Amino acid sequence: MKKIMVLILGLSFLFSAKALAEEKWKGLDEAVIEKVAEEKGRAPKPLIELEGDTELFAFALLSGLSGFVAGYYWRKLLSEGKRA
Repeated sequence: MKKIMVLILGLSFLFSAKALAEEKWKGLDEAVIEKVAEEKGRAPKPLIELEGDTELFAFALLSGLSGFVAGYYWRKLLSEGKRA
């Protein structure tokens, strides 16, 4: 019974990896923004160009910073604003 479950699990991972490799699901930037930019005759380019993991690091850093600011002013944003 365990061998069958391992086989089914292994095959499901294999098929899911194959589906991801085919890139059936494009992101918003590829599916919409790049398509519209090419139709208008412009090259799609980001506002700030970052390479590799720098983009992920910037997103995580700014998300943490905005979470800290929202948490710091939480009371002022929600409860104290209703009293005034």
